[in-house]
Amino acid sequence: MKENFTIEDKATGKIYWISRAVAVTGVIMASDGNDFWFLLERRGPGCPDNVGKLCSVCGYLNWAETRLDALKRETYEETGLIVNDDQVLEFETIDDPGRDAKQNIVTRYLIACKYEDLQKALTDGT
Repeated sequence: MKENFTIEDKATGKIYWISRAVAVTGVIMASDGNDFWFLLERRGPGCPDNVGKLCSVCGYLNWAETRLDALKRETYEETGLIVNDDQVLEFETIDDPGRDAKQNIVTRYLIACKYEDLQKALTDGT
């Protein structure tokens, strides 16, 4: 499968992400029986923008990858959680490319996981 990649403008040093311009984002939720917990992460130094800000799992589709496959891959890469199809609820797709400068198409999902799995992801340091 062809993966997304970056190129650098040699004149300015600016990095451009080359992808399908279709993104997924997943809000990870768990319940311990009393409370609901949501997993957020900080955008790291390798991100193209908003470094240090809180976000949910997110990323771009690779070529020949479905939105759900991309969500499951990104969730595993960023948290170590393995997500099954029955844990995922699609709740919004924004398909107006004029809404932002990147012209991304974005699908947002809710991911319901076991509280124990969320705790393990937090303590494993993944």
